[in-house]
Amino acid sequence: MTSAINVRVEHTDQIKKKYTSLERTIKGKLTELLLIDGIGRNADSCRGLSITPDFKIRELGKEENSKFISNASTIKNPLLHATEDRIQDEIFDLIERQVDEQELIEAYKEGIQDFFTNLRNKRRSYLSKHPMYRQFLTQGHKEYRQGENIAKFNVKAQLGKLLHEKFGDEAFEKVESVDQNGEKIEILKFSSKSVDYLYTLFYNATLVWNEWGKSINQVFHDGDYPFIAQNIKVSGEDYIDVIAYLVEREKHNPHGRYGNLGNEEWAKKTSQFCDIIWALSNDQLGIHKGKYFESLDPRFEWDKTTQHLFEIGGEFLKNEVNIQNRLYNTDFSLSQRKKSLASCAEKIIEGKKINDSMGFRVSSSALDNEYYQHILGVSKNWLLHLTTSLEKEPQRYVNPGETISIKKVSIDNKGVLKKEDMENFKNALSNIVHIENREKAKTPYVSEEERKGSLRESYPDDVATTEKWETLRSIFQQFSGGKERGSNGGYKDFKLNITLEVKNAKGESINTKSMEVQFDDINNGIGLANFNIRNCERSINTQSRLSFDIPLTQARQIIEKNLKYMSFWAKDKDPKFSKLDFPDGDSIDISSFIRRDLKNGGDIDRATVKIINYFLQKGTFFLYHRADSQRSVSDIYLEKGMLTPKNLESAHIEDIRICTSLEVATQQHSYLQNKREDQVGIYIPERARIGWISLGDLIERINLGKVNRDKKEKSQS
Repeated sequence: MTSAINVRVEHTDQIKKKYTSLERTIKGKLTELLLIDGIGRNADSCRGLSITPDFKIRELGKEENSKFISNASTIKNPLLHATEDRIQDEIFDLIERQVDEQELIEAYKEGIQDFFTNLRNKRRSYLSKHPMYRQFLTQGHKEYRQGENIAKFNVKAQLGKLLHEKFGDEAFEKVESVDQNGEKIEILKFSSKSVDYLYTLFYNATLVWNEWGKSINQVFHDGDYPFIAQNIKVSGEDYIDVIAYLVEREKHNPHGRYGNLGNEEWAKKTSQFCDIIWALSNDQLGIHKGKYFESLDPRFEWDKTTQHLFEIGGEFLKNEVNIQNRLYNTDFSLSQRKKSLASCAEKIIEGKKINDSMGFRVSSSALDNEYYQHILGVSKNWLLHLTTSLEKEPQRYVNPGETISIKKVSIDNKGVLKKEDMENFKNALSNIVHIENREKAKTPYVSEEERKGSLRESYPDDVATTEKWETLRSIFQQFSGGKERGSNGGYKDFKLNITLEVKNAKGESINTKSMEVQFDDINNGIGLANFNIRNCERSINTQSRLSFDIPLTQARQIIEKNLKYMSFWAKDKDPKFSKLDFPDGDSIDISSFIRRDLKNGGDIDRATVKIINYFLQKGTFFLYHRADSQRSVSDIYLEKGMLTPKNLESAHIEDIRICTSLEVATQQHSYLQNKREDQVGIYIPERARIGWISLGDLIERINLGKVNRDKKEKSQS
């Protein structure tokens, strides 16, 4: 239970502003502590921390931060080497040195002490309920208390918890050993089942890394831990060493490019690879439930239930589409798809659910409200056939004694049905399945006037300086629900997200499955609305989340790859699908982009830059320039305020970087404190060009303008 904190002062915006740097450091250290030592927590990730008006430390909820999620692989400090007591002492020392008022010192300390007390209580409670894991953890704890092998112990603790939650006590096996006195003792090690599972995670993480177009040598420099690249199964202790290597932030390679900057890039790559491993361990993928990972080639495959749903459900849907076309002369066409492992990893890293692991796309050239009855007809009859089959023939989908049924259907409408038809659609299906509108995370809206008022009070020069205010206003709109983000082109579709539940013979829920049916307008494939262009946005966004910023060279590679995919996809289709029409009136034919040559190279570069500029103008991307770069912001050549193909050829290309999701990312990573002077380039619509602001200033302004939910709740109570 959380203890009361006896303070006479309130944590106000003024205090927050005065001690911004200190609080960011505190929250960063405590967030990372939760991730490496949160044994009693139900989650293996964190959306960030907040200091409440009465100085308590609480975790942010999904509604406050739905965009960014941290896990142990995102730790950016040498905190991994610190014990809990040392971390608390360091924070208290910072507070005593940086806070002037004794009353505030005590308030901060009491809040942090309360945080540590809660953490310890949760840990004790968890360990008392899991004696086998507790026994495993005590091995090496003496060294930890003595300040030895701390990083390895922290990794071992989290990895042991993950495996114990997957396999229970079968995660460990007892083996004989000899202690320092030569006496025989019995110790716990990872079982063969756990080792098989770890081998599978690394095997598939390497496949995802390759699919992202990266070399494994970027992670394991000069052949470090060669058994990973060679896909050789090793011991549990070896895998612990590898994971400690991956999350270690202090890299040193004297032969790396750009000196210390090269080591920093290396640390990002190892963090990204560890992020993939963490994502693959997610229960949504269910890798731990399969048997195939014991094979020599443990390539990920969806489980039998998922595959049978895909095959049988696909046949039912195919029949309904054919009937609808025959009776009403519609032009529906059906395609089936399974989500790739790399795509699943991206969604998990972003903190999203995989509700479309398998799916069906029903396309039409005239998808609009006039098609309401046809969409309803296909959906209703298909769901009726599927629910009947699940009820009467469960053996076709699940193991003997188990049952499977549709738990709920969520619908998502983008520009296809009218509001009243959405309700009619739900009513028509309500006697077959439980149906509801898809729940979307709400952005906590902060009005322009509210932002301006906060700035006027704390930073009057920001409002008085027209260009600075326009730059800030442009980015505020991204984080306050003031501008639609993440969309491109005239996209419209209608989706059914189906959640299925598997129960055992006792009627207990043991698993959930998901599938998606998308009614898609074929014109979604035209130009900037094409899914390959959306993949550019998502891939760059994912890479930016993993490392905060990426070089222009990497963004170019991602976009060029997707342009080639789009060129191949459009090869035998109407010529309109091979055109990219941009808002400035320019049009580029991509029909020859399946490979780069002397003739089309210039057009590929032009299309690449225009796509980046398109997302810069929408506010999805931002330019980023590091203060430790050898060149200044003024060296970045922007023609009419935007990037041009010259930037791809420039000798300064490594200095031009791209980032996304600034607000949520800055809450999590204390390492950004060292990047206060880095510059962020934000598109200003009023001036039709990029405006620059330092990252430190931007962090402070964004945090200042947030609605304090705790203060609201306190006043309401």
